[in-house]
Amino acid sequence: MKKAFASLLPMVVSLLLISSCDRKAQVPAFDRSYREYINAFTSGVISRKSTIKIHFAQKAKEQPTKEVLEFEPEIEGKLVWIDDQSLEFIPDEDLERGEVYVGELDLQSIMDVPDSLKTFEFGFQVLKPAYEWGSLQLKATPETQMNYYALEGSVLSADMENPEELKGLFKAYSKGKELSVKWSNSGLARTYDFRIDSIPREEEAYTIDLKVNGKAEGTRNFPDREVNMAALGEFKYLGYDMYPGTQRVVVLKFTDPIKPNQDLSGYITLERAENLRFEIENT
Repeated sequence: MKKAFASLLPMVVSLLLISSCDRKAQVPAFDRSYREYINAFTSGVISRKSTIKIHFAQKAKEQPTKEVLEFEPEIEGKLVWIDDQSLEFIPDEDLERGEVYVGELDLQSIMDVPDSLKTFEFGFQVLKPAYEWGSLQLKATPETQMNYYALEGSVLSADMENPEELKGLFKAYSKGKELSVKWSNSGLARTYDFRIDSIPREEEAYTIDLKVNGKAEGTRNFPDREVNMAALGEFKYLGYDMYPGTQRVVVLKFTDPIKPNQDLSGYITLERAENLRFEIENT
């Protein structure tokens, strides 16, 4: 999620959210009388980890850092000048999820303005939590055997999270027994990986149940999921990985080994793709 940074120049800002965030009526509308003094400022819907910035249309005559910017509700933090036309407020802690903040800047302490414009008021809303399932895939662990698997998956979040905070998002069960879920950063913005190790493949098929904590914020539209574990001897397709590059590769994964000399022509096709080349690796 990019932080919304409002500019007085004509522009269209598109915000892609997993779940929409309603803007409340108390966010003040921009008064165009300030356009001679202020070029841009933080507004709209922002991350709870955002800083708040204001960029002026002219150089500041003074650069105060005390009692010049206040927020309602109050935000503890530090005000710094990036340059002689830009200031940034850095909160001490994450902003409150879903909260609407209204800021008041003592503009008259920074530059000469009419008394009617001495205080610049602006506002923004912090993203509400919302989640969506990403990939879910069973992998033999280690790959040289077919008796134990790991469930690897991901969760997409509307805002930035700490993996530790996601531990209460859902619990995993196998035949009534709770399984251990380990979280990690995926390296992609607002995407978080989890892994469940040592899941046995048995004589009979069964399901792994991912039960969402309905009391956690942002889970109203985040449903439970089921993952099917195939029985031993039951050959099934598990999923795929894509590897872009000069030679685009799609890796298909199955529950059991494939014969090294198996001719896969006609069994696997790709839409709008011809002359596919297959390699079988039972590792």
